[in-house]
Amino acid sequence: IQSGEAQSLTFFNTPKGSLSVRKLDAGTDAPLAGAEFKVTTAKGEAVDRNEGRTSTNGVYVTDADGQFTITGLQPGAYVVTETKAPEGYVLDNNPQTVTVNANDAQTLTFRDIPLQSLTIQKYIDGTTNPLSGVTFLITDANGNRIGNGEYVTDAYGQIVLSGLTPGLTLIVREVRTVKGYVLNGAPQTIQISAAGANAVTLSAQGAPNANGSSLTFYDEPLSTLAVHKYVSGTDNQPLSGVTFKVVDGSGRNVGNSDGIFVTDDSGDIVITDLEPGTVVKVREIKTVDGYVLDGTPQGVYY
Repeated sequence: IQSGEAQSLTFFNTPKGSLSVRKLDAGTDAPLAGAEFKVTTAKGEAVDRNEGRTSTNGVYVTDADGQFTITGLQPGAYVVTETKAPEGYVLDNNPQTVTVNANDAQTLTFRDIPLQSLTIQKYIDGTTNPLSGVTFLITDANGNRIGNGEYVTDAYGQIVLSGLTPGLTLIVREVRTVKGYVLNGAPQTIQISAAGANAVTLSAQGAPNANGSSLTFYDEPLSTLAVHKYVSGTDNQPLSGVTFKVVDGSGRNVGNSDGIFVTDDSGDIVITDLEPGTVVKVREIKTVDGYVLDGTPQGVYY
């Protein structure tokens, strides 16, 4: 300071920095609200609001615009980690690190992949008629059950599984069908895809087929055999009380009565629930008084 002089000193303060974190849909870039993040310094110290005056334990949640902003940050490195994904999305727990300088505004963007769904459709073979009440077992590639493990087709012949992580491999097998239909026990395997991409369906032989996010199964109806007994030389006059023996191609009895069936008042025997591909042999073994036994067997293939 010199005699008779006025001196001045000037100081400049640089504003602190800020950090914005955005959360977007990985496929559409739509903003996602409700994502929870943990923000710390490079040393692992929680970063609170209002320059540390409002405690949040370093936890922040994205708003309706899919973001949050922290102001008043000292220059330095910060680590941001997603700790809870928005509903319906896969958590991205890979942290991002950013350096915030004085008078600096930094932005980090996180993208979450939507959880996916799988529709299992059950039809009557040869038709597009849905088949309800069919039970499927659903596991992952390691045999672990998905959810309840067993699911039953609804009135539309469908099972819809939601909340599936892309990349998950599922094995779907029909384990119980409804009366009158043949169980289709061949499993189908599918790898759940990300949004906007085709899922990859693997056949039992492992051949890839693009099939979206659905699997379709078909059940064949069981067959029916009708045996008619008439009086020879008449206009199909029925003969009741005649006994027949019915076996399959291997000689095993058909039905629940040791393979023995008797014609009814209409001269008929009706055998239901025969599996397609079955060979059935029918032989008359006992007739009624006054008639000659026709012991010649007849066969049929379904």
